[in-house]
Amino acid sequence: MTRLVVVDADILVYYGAWAVQFSIAWPNGSRSTAVGPFGEACRVAEAKLRDILRRTRAKDYVLAFSDNRDFRYKVSREYQLSRADRPQPEHKAELLDYLKLRHPHQSWPWLEADDVLGIMATEGGRGVVMATVDKDLLQIPGTIYFWNRDKTVHVSEEDGDIAFFCQALAGDPVDDIRGAPGIGPVRAKALLEPLRGKDHDTLWAKVLEAYAERGLSESYALEQARLVRILRSGEYDMKTHTPKLYRS
Repeated sequence: MTRLVVVDADILVYYGAWAVQFSIAWPNGSRSTAVGPFGEACRVAEAKLRDILRRTRAKDYVLAFSDNRDFRYKVSREYQLSRADRPQPEHKAELLDYLKLRHPHQSWPWLEADDVLGIMATEGGRGVVMATVDKDLLQIPGTIYFWNRDKTVHVSEEDGDIAFFCQALAGDPVDDIRGAPGIGPVRAKALLEPLRGKDHDTLWAKVLEAYAERGLSESYALEQARLVRILRSGEYDMKTHTPKLYRS
């Protein structure tokens, strides 16, 4: 029996809110948006949450929400810059408040929901399951339930470290993290997989080498790594609400 399931509730909010919002294309070429009832958005989100908890056989659960501030914007002003003008679902704010009122939840200053999952999973050991759709969580050692694929993955310490360093090289275009030019996920894995089991300094040196070959500085490489890293146990001060940046 699973002790605790930590659910990325940011994704749950979008799942429910977008489920009742539709774009309509009219014969004259114009478009309009139709928005269903707020109650239906709540029903969709609640049904998905029940399904997640049933499939993970949860004994207990908590929803993780992002704070309205994010330390990564201090690391780089380009972080998620392209998202600024993206349309948001009509019921997003209401549904977020609704879920917080009805369910146990955590939201820590300056952190994203991913960070909350990462810290709780690496502090809680094998009894914690992270429930998400985000493959970025593969850099966190532990058990992940991908509810969009109904698939459970067990990530070892070595797997998580390789995934982190690969992302430090490849970046993340979705979040406007550029990474090393010309290196995507496949190339990054080819460079780093032969170093599996080596210490962090060795893996980091390989990352720096790839950036240097492209005329990019160590400080730039460090910025990319700090943007992609999902925090683990010991990387956030609960008293001062301060994240510990990678290699700081």
